[in-house]
Parts: sequence; structure tokens; C-alpha cells
Amino acid sequence: MFVAAATIEDDVNVEIWGVTDAGEVLLATKTYIADLPPGEMSASIETYIASVPSPLYDLKLKVDGGNTDELGVVAECVTSDNEVEWGALVCL
Repeated sequence: MFVAAATIEDDVNVEIWGVTDAGEVLLATKTYIADLPPGEMSASIETYIASVPSPLYDLKLKVDGGNTDELGVVAECVTSDNEVEWGALVCL
């Protein structure tokens, strides 16, 4: 779930990345279908990851290209809050 500071009118990708021995690996991408008014919380997004590498040292969630302005679809004043990390080894 996320909260919009301004109306989101463009579809936004939500990516799940895994941190493995090989570095960061894209595990899944889900598209959030736009139309979220300012101050509203989005609905939860559910996805299934078919092939999970092991060991999996951490998980990262990146919304709208992550914390990089150039990769995003939505024009934002602040993009430094578009990523979050689980922060621990993922037990499978």
C-alpha cells in the first residue's frame, strides 16, 4: 500500500527485488492501475513469486522505478521514498 501526495493518473510498476549471491535480481513486477487521489491509501497488491533464489539475503520493493528520478513515470517532488528493504535474511 502507498499514499499519494498528488493524484496518480499513470499506471505505476511495483517491483520486488531479491538480494542474492549474484547481486540484485528482479523477482516480480506488478502494475498498479492508476487513479489514486491525494491523501488516499492504495489497495493492497498481491503477487506470487514462482522461483525464489536461495540464499535470499534481503528483499527490496521499488515503486515507480525506485529512488531514481529518471526511471519513474510519475512526476514527483521527492523520489527518495520509493524503495523499502526487508532488512534481513529471508527464510524459505
